[in-house]
Amino acid sequence: MKQAHTEVPVLVVGATVAGLSAAAFLGQHGVPALVVDPLPRRPRSPRNHRLTTRTMEALHGAGFADPVLAVAQDESAPRTMATVETLVGPVLSLLSPPWPTVPESVSPMRPCYCNDGELSDVLCSVAGKLGAEIRMSTSLVRYSKDAEGITAVLREPAGAEHTVRSGFLLLAAGSPDGTAADIGVHGPGTLGHHLSIAFRADLDAVSPSAGGYLVRAVGGMVLPEPGRHRWALVLPCEPTRLVELTDERCVELIDTAIGRSDVDVTIIGRTSFDITACIADRFNDGRLVLLGDAACVAPPMPGMNGNTHIQEAHNISWKIAAILRGAAGLGLLDSYDAERRPRAEASINDAMSLLSAPGTVAAADSEVPDRLTYELGFRYHSTAVLAESDGGAVFEDPLVPTGRPGTRAAHVRLTTGESTLDSFGSGFVMLAGPNAVPSLPAVLPRAGGRTIEIRELPSESLWRYGISANGLVLVRPDGIVAWRAERADRESWQLLPDVLAQLHSRHGDAR
Repeated sequence: MKQAHTEVPVLVVGATVAGLSAAAFLGQHGVPALVVDPLPRRPRSPRNHRLTTRTMEALHGAGFADPVLAVAQDESAPRTMATVETLVGPVLSLLSPPWPTVPESVSPMRPCYCNDGELSDVLCSVAGKLGAEIRMSTSLVRYSKDAEGITAVLREPAGAEHTVRSGFLLLAAGSPDGTAADIGVHGPGTLGHHLSIAFRADLDAVSPSAGGYLVRAVGGMVLPEPGRHRWALVLPCEPTRLVELTDERCVELIDTAIGRSDVDVTIIGRTSFDITACIADRFNDGRLVLLGDAACVAPPMPGMNGNTHIQEAHNISWKIAAILRGAAGLGLLDSYDAERRPRAEASINDAMSLLSAPGTVAAADSEVPDRLTYELGFRYHSTAVLAESDGGAVFEDPLVPTGRPGTRAAHVRLTTGESTLDSFGSGFVMLAGPNAVPSLPAVLPRAGGRTIEIRELPSESLWRYGISANGLVLVRPDGIVAWRAERADRESWQLLPDVLAQLHSRHGDAR
């Protein structure tokens, strides 16, 4: 039987938070993606994502923060983790999450909590509306790379094989050690095996109010799930013991955790999972790109995985779009690895330190002074940033932004009442001091195949970008400072075409 053939700009494997985010961000940049997943439906996870301010800024710039906020959990819901012997017993201790308070002066976007499944549903809907096609029960059989693209063979639900030709292949599911055979992995590896038992029970009159419970009687956790009276009991469990856990045995474990056997319990389902820490040695190999769990798997504490995955998709999408428009060289993809792999390594190290677990994936380059700096102050170093001679710091304090290339472009309230953040998302933006605006050329060179938008910074906020009234700051579509001229002159404008060429890897791209 002759195979059918399809051509798509981008093939994404994995209808995960990472894969669906990539499809949504690509769609926002005008690039339709085909997303395939071998499962008929992704398993529901009890975990909640605390979407940081930086993640919400990315979603806001792309235009789909509101649908995410619509399914976000009540901000007033308790977030502390209570340690108890059983749920009916007294609270032995309370652990508050280490989340920072984000001042309005730093960002108008607030963090929010979303359940993994509900977040995936929103991203799937957004991606579909922006041109993505989602095919479940469709698996990647094999693929091959060449200079012009990727040829992949997919297996459809009925068993028929289908050949897809794409410009790029994004692997967004699995784990780093099982995605690309020619890309190595490193890290501590598997830290433990766990089972999540989803159940329904009215615990309102039984348990104290908390965001979750560490239950000593069973050596596990009881966590709330979306929906009234829905919970999950999460336990360490060796894979060989899974067959022993019948519904009856699961109810016994839940009764033990509650501390009573007279509560009506209904088992909804079970999911086994590993807590793992490992990372790929490279996040891309030419047109093959790893993101999400395919690139890096970190322990679920402190809930940063969803942020890492969304921000990886945010980083790679505008670069792929620029290459497909013919406005950037393929070498631009290498900046994805240079920018996101160090960030993923920092995330693993952060999770391991909070778990008090031995082992890291890379030596810490600098001390992280606080959580706010960790979430908003990370700095990129790559060819997609024209760095200055400043020592190459890894972090900067978002309360005292510098505007240095590689940093997050700071929130500034413009004279129009908008935030600078409202301008980031689609294309490059030139932020200009008030004295620089009159000297702007009539026509700016295009960046990434799109027109550069110009925004005037008010005089009182120039310090946030480290420029004078004559200064210029070029911001990438993902809200990262790419280049700046602290005191711009005619030569600065003359250099801009070369600056854009360097940022888009249009020089010496031999691949």
